[in-house]
Amino acid sequence: MDKSTAERQQQSKDKEIDLSLYLKIILRYWWLIGPISLGGAVLAFIACFYLPPMYRAECRFEVFENKAIKLGEEIAEKDYNYRYSQLRRHIVILEESSLNDRIKKKVLSIYPQLKEYKLSPIKLNVSPAKGAEQEMIDIKVDSFNGEAASYYLNTLMDEYSRLRLEESEKELNDTRTALINEEKRINEEIQILHDKIQEFKIKNNFFFLETKTEFDKKYVADLLAKANQASFEIDILSNLQTQAEEYNKSSDSNESKYSMLLSQIMDAVISLNANVYSGFKKSSLELDIEEWKKRQVSMFTLQAQYDIHLKTFKEKHPKMKELLDSIEIIKVEKRVYEKNVLNALSSRINTLKLQRKNFLDKASQIEGSFTNHAELLAQYDSMTQEFNNLLDLKNKVHGKVVAFSSSGGTDKYFMRMIREPNLLEEPVFPNKPLMTVAGFLAAFGLSTLIVLLNFVSKARNYNFSKIVTEKGLKCLSTVPHFPANKLKKNPLFLNELSKGSVLAEAYRTLKLNIDKNMNGNVVVLTSCAPNEGKTTSSLNLALCYSWSGKRCLIVDGDLRRSSLRRFFPNSPKEGLLDFLKSEQSEITSFVVKEVAPNLDYLPAGTAEELAAELLQTDKMNSALKTLKEKYDHIIIDSAPVVHVVDSIHFSQLADGVAVIIRSGKTKPKEVSKIIDRIDDDKLLGFVVNDFKASAVKFTIFNEENTGIQEYGGAYGYSYQNYKKKY
Repeated sequence: MDKSTAERQQQSKDKEIDLSLYLKIILRYWWLIGPISLGGAVLAFIACFYLPPMYRAECRFEVFENKAIKLGEEIAEKDYNYRYSQLRRHIVILEESSLNDRIKKKVLSIYPQLKEYKLSPIKLNVSPAKGAEQEMIDIKVDSFNGEAASYYLNTLMDEYSRLRLEESEKELNDTRTALINEEKRINEEIQILHDKIQEFKIKNNFFFLETKTEFDKKYVADLLAKANQASFEIDILSNLQTQAEEYNKSSDSNESKYSMLLSQIMDAVISLNANVYSGFKKSSLELDIEEWKKRQVSMFTLQAQYDIHLKTFKEKHPKMKELLDSIEIIKVEKRVYEKNVLNALSSRINTLKLQRKNFLDKASQIEGSFTNHAELLAQYDSMTQEFNNLLDLKNKVHGKVVAFSSSGGTDKYFMRMIREPNLLEEPVFPNKPLMTVAGFLAAFGLSTLIVLLNFVSKARNYNFSKIVTEKGLKCLSTVPHFPANKLKKNPLFLNELSKGSVLAEAYRTLKLNIDKNMNGNVVVLTSCAPNEGKTTSSLNLALCYSWSGKRCLIVDGDLRRSSLRRFFPNSPKEGLLDFLKSEQSEITSFVVKEVAPNLDYLPAGTAEELAAELLQTDKMNSALKTLKEKYDHIIIDSAPVVHVVDSIHFSQLADGVAVIIRSGKTKPKEVSKIIDRIDDDKLLGFVVNDFKASAVKFTIFNEENTGIQEYGGAYGYSYQNYKKKY
């Protein structure tokens, strides 16, 4: 094969679908599609005279929004979904199923004759008017009774007005409530701000216009005293913390000295906390110190017990080991509490620093207020301005409430009729021109779809483009259809036909392409399944070879179900299998001589269950070698590849393999199975058998890449001249 599989697949993907091919199919079947389409138009036109007429009542109205309510919605900050289209809510009301079901039931009770119609007796269509989609609504009611349509429309408009008023009244009440609540909220904010301003005045002694009172001075002195106390604690605790850190860094640390230092730190912390926080619940720091002291006492007690027992017991005694374990546990717990105390000590120092800073800042702020009133004045002006703004907002909201209450009316919308409800004089259904065109298009579309589906489904059986492009398998020849009774009467009837007949030219083409693509003289003909013309093609190919005057041999390789035997009924049944099973060494003794000029025949022989195994013996190789020396051409008619493995073994012995496919019967995917089972270097191509002139149209998708046109061109060209000569 001259191209790799990947390259062939890429070329197949690169091909674009030509839609004009489908147009060709439609034009080719105009004689079928045209009459069906015209018939559909005629049937639709005739149906117009039998369908009951439908009358239409319609109206158009415009909707305006109540500005007062719109104002209230803005105050309430409501987000209505219908704002993107003012008419959407009205359309929903008009199309409400419960409303229309009630009206329809009432109409049917007044006009009971409408119940006799199988089709829907009343149809409602509500839509925005074209060109005025945001302001106007069109309502159309279709019915088989004009009076019923008018009654339905008038009733619908009355019910719509009632429902709209009910909904508007509810929304009006909600809006009024929203306005009142808004006014109430503003009043509450005004009162809160008023109280805040009064408190500000009292707190700041009217901007400190008089001298500072003794109370203020005492407050400042108290803040400074607290700051000094904090500084005192910071100095003590920082000094103890520094000692602990330096002790940890020193190399000659002693545990007893360290415990004494920790004890001093904890005593100092407890003493300071007692001075400042006396009467309060103990802090976590104090609790950790107490626990540490308890562990300290416990450790001394255990250590004393250990020293006493050491006089009596050895160090490895279980009791001594138990005391040591208890001491280690106490030490671990002490270290945990030590760590907590030291961490808390650092946090305590940071907290005291922040408190000291806050005390000093507060005292400085109060002292600065004696002479600096600018900041307080600005703060007072800001609160006053905010108070005035709230008063203005209150007046505006109150004015809107008054305007809303005096606007009158309870409808959220104002409606104006553009086109009063009226009944059209002519029925709107059936529309004869429209239905005729619709019938034509429906019949045209249906018939076209059926033709395309039928055509494409059949074309799949003739579409070997993927086999040619992706698999690289060539079309060796296209064999035309010929009457089967001719073969039954005379298996060698090809010799009786004119050598210029279409059938003879087809087998000449097959012979030419086999010789061109094969190095050797042994060719195997196989197929995908039975009854695909494999045996007939093998015999006719052998006859075609015999015309050249060379010695040819046809071998019946269908060892399970011999087919050539029925063509030569007078020949002996013993053959290839009998030779392989016997001890006789001459294969030529089983060959039937001159079944046709220059053509010999080797039967399959007696059936054998181990036929596949016999084909793999050295005796088979020796027999084939002998036959190749004796004959110029050997054609092996083998069994279908997919069903048995005999053909696989024959293909390994032969020089080339040709696949016979039956036009319209063999599917491309079946050919792919053969390609996967036979070696690529042995595959010569495929032969399209039993090809009819009527099947040419199904190769419309394959003109460029199936090979049928290339190798079957002689058939297509000569078929018109040799219709009666096959």
